Amino acid sequence: MDHPPTLRFITGENAGHMVLIEKPRVVLGRNETADVTVADVKTSREHAAISSRDGSWWVEDLKSRNGTLLNGNALVSSAQLRSGDRIKIGLIELEFDIVAAPAVGTRLTVVEGPLAPAERPIASTLAVIGRGGSTIDIGADAAGAEHAQIRLREGAWRLRPCDPGCKTWLNGDPVGVEVRIKTGDRIRIGATVLEFIDGRIDQLGGQSIDDYTLATRIGAGTLGVVYRARDSKGAPIAMKLLDPALRDDGGAVARFMNGARYQSRIDHPGVVKVLKVSQSGPLPSAAMEWIPNGSLADKLAAKERLNVKQWLSMAKDIAAAMTAAEAQRVYHHGLRPRNILFDAKGAALVSDFAMSAPFDPLHPSEGGDSRWISPEEAGGSAADGQANQFSLGLILYHCITGKAPFGEGDHATVANARIGGALPTLRSIDPDVPQAVENLIGRLLARTRADRFPDWSAARAQIEAALAGKDVAAPASGTSVLGAR
Repeated sequence: MDHPPTLRFITGENAGHMVLIEKPRVVLGRNETADVTVADVKTSREHAAISSRDGSWWVEDLKSRNGTLLNGNALVSSAQLRSGDRIKIGLIELEFDIVAAPAVGTRLTVVEGPLAPAERPIASTLAVIGRGGSTIDIGADAAGAEHAQIRLREGAWRLRPCDPGCKTWLNGDPVGVEVRIKTGDRIRIGATVLEFIDGRIDQLGGQSIDDYTLATRIGAGTLGVVYRARDSKGAPIAMKLLDPALRDDGGAVARFMNGARYQSRIDHPGVVKVLKVSQSGPLPSAAMEWIPNGSLADKLAAKERLNVKQWLSMAKDIAAAMTAAEAQRVYHHGLRPRNILFDAKGAALVSDFAMSAPFDPLHPSEGGDSRWISPEEAGGSAADGQANQFSLGLILYHCITGKAPFGEGDHATVANARIGGALPTLRSIDPDVPQAVENLIGRLLARTRADRFPDWSAARAQIEAALAGKDVAAPASGTSVLGAR
């Protein structure tokens, strides 16, 4: 059974107070008989109601005089609630949160294909994906009764095809040998796509680590997962936890812990604050400030289009954060849209500086995301400040053109494309892009470190120049992956 959801007063005389929603329907209002009494003259006696329906929670306005706002928007009909939603009645704002109940365990969720949506539990240390009598029956998409195996071995879940003819893809890459899988990974067999959930980490909702209570899993990365959590006063924070498969990997634990500590040294408004680094819970963890407006990955997935100046303003924020990090000799191991977050005012912040797994050219499906790496990272070199410049160039290219740089092939193909390939110029896609902006991105996308900006301070100055409508020098001929230069 799920834990009761909560309402936390954000404003008013009860700010910080938390209320458990323990009934299937609760009324919010000024009346003392209301389930949640709100002492505010602009709140109606029975102002709004929160109710459970079909396994979800919903909010509705009860024909109040001043209306109800949900995340700043007027509520015209009932709306489904999600963790972190803010409800405003009268002058009082409240935050809704759901604490997840322990999960059913390790499982595969069918997200695409004839059987979607569906869940397939993995009840033992070995599961066979196939058809007929297999543990995970996906029907005709499987090549036979035994198409692929998922096995727990040495503390890690692993995937392998049962036969070379059993075509299997992991996160877009073909699988030929046994590979490690983690929460959030996607397995494709024919038209069926299965998302893997490791029950060891998905069942942590409701548990406490130090002074924080885990609520809902909100994301997964190369080294672990992120939970929405609460501190002892009820305020939201983000909690990053190491993947349980890596718990006994000394190198991964050190990378995770050291990366969190490195980020905590960077005192800059454009860098997400690390509040606490700990090994006292079930897994190594890092508590971070909560950034409310999602990530750049969310904006790109929603195909949100901003104008060039808005994207440059974002780049300016990122460059300022990277300049501060570079001053501490801290570099990002995987600058990408998922690690660029937006605060309540729309400013961009950077997170996960050294807390991401680097791209591994020998195991491209297991490491960092190849879409955003530099040519030197594609060759196996470590990231540094100038490699991060290339990543920002790719991010800006995608934001401005709406096109994924180097396409959407498997990780190895996409990684190698930046070594010998080229991208169409921005102005050939959109003639309205200023020449200074094309020159700026061309310089960020220089093939070698020596042809990019000498440091982030210099890159930041040129971003500010382009934003102000000033000229930016073009990269030297033949040095950039952008166009023929």
